[in-house]
Amino acid sequence: MTTKKEITLMGATGKIGMLTTLHLLQAGYRVKAVVRNVEKAEKSFGERSNFELVYGDLTDTDSLSKALKDTEYLYLNLSTMTTDLKVPFANEREGVANILKAVDRERIKQILAISGLGAFKKDIVPEKYIFVPNLIRMQGHEMLRQSGIPYTRQLINAIGNPKTFNKDYPIQGKEGWVHKEAAEEFFRIYSPEIKVSVMPGGILSIMALLNKQMKVVKAMERYFKHYREEFLAEDAGTYADLGEPRLSLKEYAEYLKAENAQRQ
Repeated sequence: MTTKKEITLMGATGKIGMLTTLHLLQAGYRVKAVVRNVEKAEKSFGERSNFELVYGDLTDTDSLSKALKDTEYLYLNLSTMTTDLKVPFANEREGVANILKAVDRERIKQILAISGLGAFKKDIVPEKYIFVPNLIRMQGHEMLRQSGIPYTRQLINAIGNPKTFNKDYPIQGKEGWVHKEAAEEFFRIYSPEIKVSVMPGGILSIMALLNKQMKVVKAMERYFKHYREEFLAEDAGTYADLGEPRLSLKEYAEYLKAENAQRQ
Protein backbone atom coordinates (compact mmCIF):
# COMPACT_ATOMS: atom_id res chain seq x y z
CA MET A 1 0.00 0.00 0.00
CA THR A 2 1.63 3.23 -1.15
CA THR A 3 0.32 6.78 -1.07
CA LYS A 4 1.42 10.32 -0.56
CA LYS A 5 -0.30 11.46 2.61
CA GLU A 6 -2.40 14.05 0.79
CA ILE A 7 -6.14 13.97 0.25
CA THR A 8 -8.87 16.28 -1.01
CA LEU A 9 -12.12 16.28 0.93
CA MET A 10 -15.57 17.46 -0.12
CA GLY A 11 -18.11 18.01 2.64
CA ALA A 12 -15.60 19.08 5.28
CA THR A 13 -17.92 21.55 7.03
CA GLY A 14 -20.62 19.02 7.94
CA LYS A 15 -20.69 17.39 11.37
CA ILE A 16 -19.14 14.15 10.16
CA GLY A 17 -16.94 16.01 7.69
CA MET A 18 -15.36 18.19 10.37
CA LEU A 19 -14.52 15.18 12.54
CA THR A 20 -13.17 13.34 9.50
CA THR A 21 -10.97 16.29 8.57
CA LEU A 22 -9.55 16.52 12.09
CA HIS A 23 -8.96 12.76 12.13
CA LEU A 24 -7.07 12.93 8.83
CA LEU A 25 -4.92 15.79 10.09
CA GLN A 26 -4.15 13.89 13.30
CA ALA A 27 -3.17 10.90 11.16
CA GLY A 28 -0.57 13.04 9.40
CA TYR A 29 -2.39 13.81 6.16
CA ARG A 30 -2.23 17.07 4.27
CA VAL A 31 -5.88 17.94 3.64
CA LYS A 32 -7.36 20.16 0.97
CA ALA A 33 -11.02 20.92 1.70
CA VAL A 34 -13.26 22.03 -1.17
CA VAL A 35 -16.01 24.31 0.17
CA ARG A 36 -18.58 26.76 -1.19
CA ASN A 37 -17.91 29.38 1.49
CA VAL A 38 -14.20 29.68 2.28
CA GLU A 39 -14.67 32.53 4.78
CA LYS A 40 -17.24 30.58 6.82
CA ALA A 41 -15.07 27.45 6.75
CA GLU A 42 -12.07 29.46 7.99
CA LYS A 43 -14.08 30.45 11.06
CA SER A 44 -14.99 26.82 11.71
CA PHE A 45 -11.48 25.36 11.36
CA GLY A 46 -9.23 28.26 12.33
CA GLU A 47 -5.52 28.22 11.47
CA ARG A 48 -4.17 24.69 10.96
CA SER A 49 -0.96 23.35 9.48
CA ASN A 50 -1.17 21.00 6.49
CA PHE A 51 -4.69 22.26 5.79
CA GLU A 52 -5.93 24.23 2.78
CA LEU A 53 -9.36 25.60 1.92
CA VAL A 54 -10.31 26.11 -1.72
CA TYR A 55 -13.53 27.20 -3.39
CA GLY A 56 -15.63 24.70 -5.29
CA ASP A 57 -19.35 24.28 -5.95
CA LEU A 58 -20.92 20.93 -6.86
CA THR A 59 -23.22 22.68 -9.35
CA ASP A 60 -20.29 24.34 -11.16
CA THR A 61 -17.92 21.95 -12.97
CA ASP A 62 -15.48 24.74 -13.84
CA SER A 63 -14.94 25.55 -10.16
CA LEU A 64 -14.60 21.83 -9.40
CA SER A 65 -12.01 21.38 -12.15
CA LYS A 66 -9.86 24.12 -10.61
CA ALA A 67 -10.32 22.81 -7.06
CA LEU A 68 -9.56 19.19 -7.98
CA LYS A 69 -6.75 19.92 -10.45
CA ASP A 70 -3.94 18.23 -8.49
CA THR A 71 -6.04 15.66 -6.64
CA GLU A 72 -4.95 12.03 -6.50
CA TYR A 73 -7.09 10.86 -3.56
CA LEU A 74 -10.58 12.29 -3.13
CA TYR A 75 -12.95 11.71 -0.22
CA LEU A 76 -16.66 12.51 -0.63
CA ASN A 77 -18.67 13.29 2.48
CA LEU A 78 -21.83 14.41 0.67
CA SER A 79 -25.40 14.52 1.92
CA THR A 80 -28.83 14.31 0.31
CA MET A 81 -31.98 15.20 2.25
CA THR A 82 -35.10 14.99 0.10
CA THR A 83 -38.27 12.93 -0.31
CA ASP A 84 -38.37 13.56 -4.08
CA LEU A 85 -36.48 10.99 -6.15
CA LYS A 86 -36.80 13.28 -9.19
CA VAL A 87 -35.30 16.34 -7.49
CA PRO A 88 -33.33 18.24 -10.20
CA PHE A 89 -30.05 18.29 -8.29
CA ALA A 90 -28.90 15.99 -5.52
CA ASN A 91 -25.36 16.21 -4.14
CA GLU A 92 -24.94 12.43 -4.14
CA ARG A 93 -26.17 12.00 -7.73
CA GLU A 94 -25.80 15.07 -9.98
CA GLY A 95 -23.03 16.31 -7.67
CA VAL A 96 -21.14 13.05 -8.13
CA ALA A 97 -21.69 13.26 -11.89
CA ASN A 98 -20.13 16.74 -11.93
CA ILE A 99 -17.19 15.57 -9.82
CA LEU A 100 -16.51 12.75 -12.28
CA LYS A 101 -16.53 15.28 -15.12
CA ALA A 102 -14.18 17.60 -13.23
CA VAL A 103 -11.47 15.25 -11.90
CA ASP A 104 -8.24 14.92 -13.84
CA ARG A 105 -8.36 11.33 -15.13
CA GLU A 106 -4.58 11.37 -15.58
CA ARG A 107 -3.98 12.12 -11.88
CA ILE A 108 -6.86 10.69 -9.85
CA LYS A 109 -5.95 7.38 -8.20
CA GLN A 110 -8.91 6.68 -5.92
CA ILE A 111 -12.26 8.10 -4.87
CA LEU A 112 -13.48 7.28 -1.36
CA ALA A 113 -17.01 7.98 -0.16
CA ILE A 114 -19.19 7.72 2.90
CA SER A 115 -22.74 6.46 2.55
CA GLY A 116 -25.54 4.75 4.46
CA LEU A 117 -26.08 1.07 5.13
CA GLY A 118 -29.46 1.35 3.40
CA ALA A 119 -27.63 2.24 0.18
CA PHE A 120 -25.48 -0.87 0.57
CA LYS A 121 -28.36 -3.31 0.83
CA LYS A 122 -31.62 -2.32 -0.85
CA ASP A 123 -33.87 -4.94 0.77
CA ILE A 124 -33.10 -3.82 4.32
CA VAL A 125 -36.69 -2.52 4.56
CA PRO A 126 -39.89 -3.33 2.58
CA GLU A 127 -39.95 -1.60 -0.82
CA LYS A 128 -42.65 0.94 0.09
CA TYR A 129 -40.63 2.22 3.05
CA ILE A 130 -37.32 2.74 1.23
CA PHE A 131 -35.72 6.07 2.12
CA VAL A 132 -35.39 8.28 -1.00
CA PRO A 133 -31.86 9.55 -0.12
CA ASN A 134 -30.68 5.93 -0.15
CA LEU A 135 -32.06 5.44 -3.67
CA ILE A 136 -30.25 8.60 -4.81
CA ARG A 137 -27.05 7.38 -3.15
CA MET A 138 -27.35 4.09 -5.01
CA GLN A 139 -27.53 6.02 -8.29
CA GLY A 140 -24.42 7.99 -7.35
CA HIS A 141 -22.58 4.82 -6.33
CA GLU A 142 -23.39 3.26 -9.69
CA MET A 143 -21.78 6.29 -11.38
CA LEU A 144 -18.63 5.67 -9.34
CA ARG A 145 -18.63 1.99 -10.32
CA GLN A 146 -19.03 2.83 -13.99
CA SER A 147 -16.39 5.58 -13.95
CA GLY A 148 -13.41 3.25 -14.15
CA ILE A 149 -11.76 5.13 -11.26
CA PRO A 150 -10.88 2.90 -8.27
CA TYR A 151 -13.38 3.68 -5.53
CA THR A 152 -13.96 2.58 -1.95
CA ARG A 153 -16.69 3.38 0.53
CA GLN A 154 -14.47 3.83 3.58
CA LEU A 155 -11.49 5.98 4.52
CA ILE A 156 -8.17 5.89 6.41
CA ASN A 157 -7.12 2.25 5.95
CA ALA A 158 -8.52 2.27 2.42
CA ILE A 159 -6.51 5.20 1.05
CA GLY A 160 -4.15 3.86 -1.59
CA ASN A 161 -4.90 0.27 -0.53
CA PRO A 162 -5.38 -1.86 -3.70
CA LYS A 163 -7.22 -4.54 -1.70
CA THR A 164 -10.07 -2.08 -1.20
CA PHE A 165 -10.42 -0.82 -4.78
CA ASN A 166 -13.91 -1.09 -6.26
CA LYS A 167 -15.44 -2.39 -3.05
CA ASP A 168 -18.30 -1.29 -0.81
CA TYR A 169 -17.78 -1.88 2.90
CA PRO A 170 -20.60 -1.94 5.45
CA ILE A 171 -19.23 -0.09 8.48
CA GLN A 172 -20.66 -1.58 11.66
CA GLY A 173 -19.52 -1.99 15.21
CA LYS A 174 -19.77 -5.28 17.05
CA GLU A 175 -22.47 -4.03 19.42
CA GLY A 176 -26.10 -3.81 18.33
CA TRP A 177 -28.06 -0.85 19.76
CA VAL A 178 -31.63 0.41 19.67
CA HIS A 179 -31.56 4.10 18.70
CA LYS A 180 -33.04 5.47 21.92
CA GLU A 181 -30.84 3.32 24.14
CA ALA A 182 -27.75 4.28 22.13
CA ALA A 183 -28.59 7.99 22.48
CA GLU A 184 -29.18 7.63 26.21
CA GLU A 185 -25.86 5.84 26.72
CA PHE A 186 -23.98 8.38 24.60
CA PHE A 187 -25.34 11.45 26.38
CA ARG A 188 -25.04 9.82 29.81
CA ILE A 189 -21.29 10.07 29.25
CA TYR A 190 -20.85 12.99 26.85
CA SER A 191 -23.34 15.45 28.29
CA PRO A 192 -25.48 14.12 31.18
CA GLU A 193 -27.66 17.24 31.28
CA ILE A 194 -29.16 16.29 27.90
CA LYS A 195 -32.19 14.05 28.23
CA VAL A 196 -33.44 11.82 25.43
CA SER A 197 -37.14 11.58 24.63
CA VAL A 198 -39.15 10.16 21.73
CA MET A 199 -41.36 12.52 19.74
CA PRO A 200 -44.87 11.09 19.18
CA GLY A 201 -45.45 10.12 15.55
CA GLY A 202 -48.60 12.25 15.32
CA ILE A 203 -46.75 15.44 16.22
CA LEU A 204 -44.01 14.62 13.72
CA SER A 205 -46.65 14.09 11.01
CA ILE A 206 -48.14 17.54 11.69
CA MET A 207 -44.71 19.15 11.65
CA ALA A 208 -43.96 17.42 8.34
CA LEU A 209 -47.04 19.07 6.79
CA LEU A 210 -45.82 22.50 7.84
CA ASN A 211 -42.09 22.24 7.24
CA LYS A 212 -40.22 20.83 4.24
CA GLN A 213 -37.22 19.71 6.28
CA MET A 214 -39.44 17.88 8.76
CA LYS A 215 -40.99 16.02 5.83
CA VAL A 216 -37.60 14.36 5.33
CA VAL A 217 -37.36 13.62 9.06
CA LYS A 218 -40.80 11.98 8.92
CA ALA A 219 -39.71 9.83 5.97
CA MET A 220 -36.60 8.86 7.91
CA GLU A 221 -38.71 7.94 10.96
CA ARG A 222 -40.94 5.72 8.84
CA TYR A 223 -37.89 4.11 7.23
CA PHE A 224 -36.16 3.28 10.52
CA LYS A 225 -39.41 2.04 12.05
CA HIS A 226 -39.29 -0.84 9.55
CA TYR A 227 -35.50 -1.11 9.46
CA ARG A 228 -33.98 -4.39 10.58
CA GLU A 229 -30.20 -4.12 10.47
CA GLU A 230 -28.23 -7.25 9.72
CA PHE A 231 -24.63 -7.69 10.80
CA LEU A 232 -22.80 -7.58 7.46
CA ALA A 233 -19.35 -6.19 8.24
CA GLU A 234 -17.49 -9.42 8.99
CA ASP A 235 -18.69 -11.41 5.98
CA ALA A 236 -18.10 -8.41 3.68
CA GLY A 237 -14.44 -8.27 4.71
CA THR A 238 -14.67 -4.93 6.49
CA TYR A 239 -12.71 -6.08 9.50
CA ALA A 240 -10.21 -8.15 7.53
CA ASP A 241 -9.37 -5.39 5.03
CA LEU A 242 -9.82 -2.25 7.12
CA GLY A 243 -9.35 -3.36 10.71
CA GLU A 244 -11.71 -4.04 13.58
CA PRO A 245 -13.56 -1.28 15.47
CA ARG A 246 -11.29 0.32 18.07
CA LEU A 247 -13.90 2.11 20.18
CA SER A 248 -17.17 1.02 21.75
CA LEU A 249 -20.06 3.50 21.98
CA LYS A 250 -19.03 4.28 25.56
CA GLU A 251 -15.38 4.79 24.59
CA TYR A 252 -16.35 6.98 21.62
CA ALA A 253 -18.45 9.23 23.86
CA GLU A 254 -15.54 9.51 26.29
CA TYR A 255 -13.17 10.33 23.42
CA LEU A 256 -15.41 13.11 22.05
CA LYS A 257 -15.92 14.55 25.52
CA ALA A 258 -12.16 14.71 26.07
CA GLU A 259 -11.61 16.26 22.61
CA ASN A 260 -14.28 18.89 23.27
CA ALA A 261 -12.73 19.72 26.66
CA GLN A 262 -9.32 20.24 25.01
CA ARG A 263 -10.76 22.59 22.38
CA GLN A 264 -12.38 24.70 25.11
